[in-house]
Amino acid sequence: MGSRWFVASTIIGATTMEQFKENISSVEINLTEEIIAEIHTKYPNPKPYNQIINSKVTII
Repeated sequence: MGSRWFVASTIIGATTMEQFKENISSVEINLTEEIIAEIHTKYPNPKPYNQIINSKVTII
């Protein structure tokens, strides 16, 4: 999620040092567009990135 411009931070939780190390090492994972597309095939993205960029905001 750190690759998404709209994500300001990532919250992790761990109860053991092993879990903490695994969580921290996740920043080294590189999700290609192909992998992201495969994930979205199984878990559809309710509001894709291009819709967020192209959406208009109305201030009331």
